[in-house]
Amino acid sequence: MPAVNRKSIRKQIIVPIYRAKVWVVVVDDIEVERKRKRWVQMFGPPSPSLINCDGLCSHSGGCSFALFFSRGTLKMRILAHEVFHLTHDIMNWVGEDFAYRHQEPYAYLNGILMEEVHRIVTRDRKLMR
Repeated sequence: MPAVNRKSIRKQIIVPIYRAKVWVVVVDDIEVERKRKRWVQMFGPPSPSLINCDGLCSHSGGCSFALFFSRGTLKMRILAHEVFHLTHDIMNWVGEDFAYRHQEPYAYLNGILMEEVHRIVTRDRKLMR
């Protein structure tokens, strides 16, 4: 197993109300990280499309989710993009359908997730460009 970069982040948060477990992972290489036994056991084998990937949202099919970010390319737009996927994955997991007249649960959850994930990744100011 390669040495872990000092600036790598692997932090779990529990989403209020839904009790979803979300891992926030910031590493040098998402492809290498996603192939680790821990993540393969939780989320299955990684997709071949991970080459040069800046962000990734994974779902176990159960209550476990993960956001993977590349440390070298982490920007707010990538963070927002992956949190958007995470919001939809969690709401789908709990049985909520996104509809024009039913946006508030998504909006609230998206705000909570953005705040939490942003707080985690900006602990080291050099991570967010």
